[in-house]
Amino acid sequence: MVGFVCRSLWESVHAMPQRIIPHLRDSLFGCLLLRRKVPNSKELRSTFWGIIRSCIFLICHGVGYSGTACLLKRIVGSYNFYTASLVPSFLSSVAAILIERPSRRPLLSLYVTNVASETLFKMAVSRKIITPIPYGDMFVFSTSTAFLMYIYRRYGLPRDPAFSLLRFLVGPYEEHGYSKQPEEMSPPKSTPIDYKMGLFKLKMLQFRNWFLNQLYLVKCGTSHITCPHPYSCSYYILEGVSKKFFYGYVFQLCIKLFLNVKQIMKRPSIALNIPFWPETLRLSVAGKDTRNQRILHCQLSPLVS
Repeated sequence: MVGFVCRSLWESVHAMPQRIIPHLRDSLFGCLLLRRKVPNSKELRSTFWGIIRSCIFLICHGVGYSGTACLLKRIVGSYNFYTASLVPSFLSSVAAILIERPSRRPLLSLYVTNVASETLFKMAVSRKIITPIPYGDMFVFSTSTAFLMYIYRRYGLPRDPAFSLLRFLVGPYEEHGYSKQPEEMSPPKSTPIDYKMGLFKLKMLQFRNWFLNQLYLVKCGTSHITCPHPYSCSYYILEGVSKKFFYGYVFQLCIKLFLNVKQIMKRPSIALNIPFWPETLRLSVAGKDTRNQRILHCQLSPLVS
């Protein structure tokens, strides 16, 4: 029985890197995208060794858990409440966290605390110890997000890569310490139209000039004195929605194309269907959160002031 349990644990741990590496690769692409610059050789080496260290951390956690469980089983002779999972998971977690970089340890602890509290809550619900509130998860998410935004505006956040996503979604105008600075706006330069060009190019050029003029009119609109953004509220909202939607869609599309390279090599027609998959649009939907946040901010600022 001991050999069967240990063999099963080892097989599950042995397959762990194949499940982990795609997620680490996606995280790497996300971090490089948020930096919005081409990394140099030193940054690439640092990122590479950081990924290797994280892989060792995860593998050590899984191997340490199974190895400690088997070792305690051989020493004690049988499983009990402590040796089944509590002691092996604690010892493997301590050994694994010492391998990870010190800068990542607080965030890992916070993440594991969140997962552990959710697990305890679901266990209590399944045993009918507590009764969940309808839509309680939405209330917890909204409350925690509101508290984080309050800290972001009132005190600011540390310059840590973990908070770069929040700065990307919310924007620099909402952060503590930002002072509103008026920017000069000049009308867009219209490209001269040459009627000798083709009909399609002529229509596209006319549409471009019209679009730039309309965008300039929106940018020159009104904004409340308490709004931190330099342009009009309408332009501030449209800019946030369009940029977040575009970046999210392009990033998710690149990830989907990269992860389905083997299928595309076998069936090239799949590449034409991937842009229309619902999974490709999930990350771009984050733009609606930015839209709602900016609409409420611009509408409530005059009332609060």
